[in-house]
Amino acid sequence: MIRSYQTKIMFCFSVIFLLNISVMSQKNFTKEADYAFDNESYFSAIELYKKAYVKEKKPTEKARISFQMAECYRYLIEPEQAETFYNTAIKLKYHKDNPDVYFYLAEVLKEEGEYKEAEESFRKYLELVPDSKLAKDEIESCELAMKWKDEPTKHIIQNEQQINSSSYDYSSAWGDKKHKVLIFSSSRPGSTGEEFDERTGESYMDLWTTTRDNKGKWGEPQILSEAINTPDNEGAAVLTRKADMIFFTRCPREKKENIGCDIFYAERSGDKWKQAKKIELKPDTAAYLSCGHPTLNNNASYMIFASDMPGGQGGKDLWITEYNKREKVWGAPENLGPTINTAGDEMFPHLTDKGTLYFSSTGHLGMGGLDLFKAEKTDEKKWENVENLKYPLNSAEHDYGIIFETNSDERRGFFTSNRNGGNGRDDLYSFNLPPLLFSLIVEVKDKETLLPVPGATIQLTGSDGSQITKTTDADGVAIFEEENKKRFILKETGYKIEVTKEGS
Repeated sequence: MIRSYQTKIMFCFSVIFLLNISVMSQKNFTKEADYAFDNESYFSAIELYKKAYVKEKKPTEKARISFQMAECYRYLIEPEQAETFYNTAIKLKYHKDNPDVYFYLAEVLKEEGEYKEAEESFRKYLELVPDSKLAKDEIESCELAMKWKDEPTKHIIQNEQQINSSSYDYSSAWGDKKHKVLIFSSSRPGSTGEEFDERTGESYMDLWTTTRDNKGKWGEPQILSEAINTPDNEGAAVLTRKADMIFFTRCPREKKENIGCDIFYAERSGDKWKQAKKIELKPDTAAYLSCGHPTLNNNASYMIFASDMPGGQGGKDLWITEYNKREKVWGAPENLGPTINTAGDEMFPHLTDKGTLYFSSTGHLGMGGLDLFKAEKTDEKKWENVENLKYPLNSAEHDYGIIFETNSDERRGFFTSNRNGGNGRDDLYSFNLPPLLFSLIVEVKDKETLLPVPGATIQLTGSDGSQITKTTDADGVAIFEEENKKRFILKETGYKIEVTKEGS
């Protein structure tokens, strides 16, 4: 069976056990590597698997170890390394026992933008598993991705180099009402605590903040207080409309216990935050499950978040919970259903003022990894008509965590991507969709001779009541475009053209 694509650092679904590898004369590297892998310590598992591979004599076990190393790199979002070890596993005939190797090879090829090669690998998987709808959908997604790259949207994308570091920087949220303060997650040096995450090989994630000055320049990021950050992972936050409360994801660790992530909240007191408290959303006796990536509607009466709770469509799903003001508790979560959720992962939701739901998914047809999508609000607590945001907002890599400059205008904002050309692992990017500019070229010719008519008067009357008059040049042409920085031709406006010429 194809496993749900588990998506790296941004959603740590189980506690990471520190490996206590004692010094012995004989070490079972394979066993220790498998233990690390099962506990999502992929960074540590890779080194152990490499040692195990050197010692191993059996070709079948060498093939399995190669596959496991590829899996580690896939979860760490290093597709080129993953491709190398999947191919090694295939050379060692691993596909005879586990055809999934072709599927996952195709997945990482997609992340590298190698869509033709990915399609070939998906077809090889279909030869072994002919009834796989997932593989057929992936082939279609490869074809769509190539089309979208050939027909990009008009969005302008820019890496926010003033904010980004060589570490993970992702999932931004507005930290004030005027949208001058940005809060984001990062594993950069200076985090709370001194340990490193064996899943990623970097510091544990914390929430950081940066402020934009009047010239649009972002200041040096500062870490949030220990009322919010701990030595564990914190990330993926949202603030209320008044910016007086913050909701965020925290993934605590406890020795010898598998504990998933939870959503916490904290109230603002002046320019400081009060101690964060956990929101109880999981079923009883299910601490190993995870909840995170909160987003709120305008009045914070309900929250949408991501979780792997049972009762979903598979992988991580989007869920909704309503706030009971009288009892001051969040209600039992409800799954958003199969229109939004898939057998893959749906995460990083964002609600706009209009109620449009933006999110990222590996299950809907996309370009590779997590893609950005939007869904129209069709009823109270119901969203439909899922649409891929296409290229260049989406890429072959992971794209997620979109927010907007103002929620009433969805043409400008920020998102996260690990696409090529960034500062580090995952980076924050800004985007802008410039308005469409229209021009009207009128060419006047003599009806009988078809020769240009210079000096003709053209009067343009708009359905909005506007009137503009121009005279044709020596070539019989008049261009209605811009004058004194004012556009003549506007969208959603009809125009009537009248042409006159003295003496004719």
